[in-house]
Amino acid sequence: MRLALEGQTLEKSRDMLKSPLVPEFLDLEQTPAYSESDLESAIVANLQNCSAKKRMTILSN
Repeated sequence: MRLALEGQTLEKSRDMLKSPLVPEFLDLEQTPAYSESDLESAIVANLQNCSAKKRMTILSN
């Protein structure tokens, strides 16, 4: 009931990365911890991939 009333409390910065959607979205293997450089590289690669797909869609039209 406390969670419903107060919402989720983040006590540590690493609590933000506990979502299983993070590795799935970034195509990372699920592990208990990720390094900052691994996350940064995955985010950049994902953005570059999305950007390239968008350019291809624009060029094909």
